[in-house]
Amino acid sequence: MGVTFCLVDHLHITYTTECNSIELKFLTHLQPWLASSVEKLQARRQFVAVRIRSIPGFSLVS
Repeated sequence: MGVTFCLVDHLHITYTTECNSIELKFLTHLQPWLASSVEKLQARRQFVAVRIRSIPGFSLVS
């Protein structure tokens, strides 16, 4: 379970408390602007992970 919202068109992000840290590092490397958002959330200890829910032609979640 997590909080899902749309940051930009066709990019839906879900922040969860269950995390694969390798996946998180890959995603933040892929999207620097996303890394900044994740760091802010981690600083508040609200969420520790991010999963991409849908990007056309691209998926990291099963």
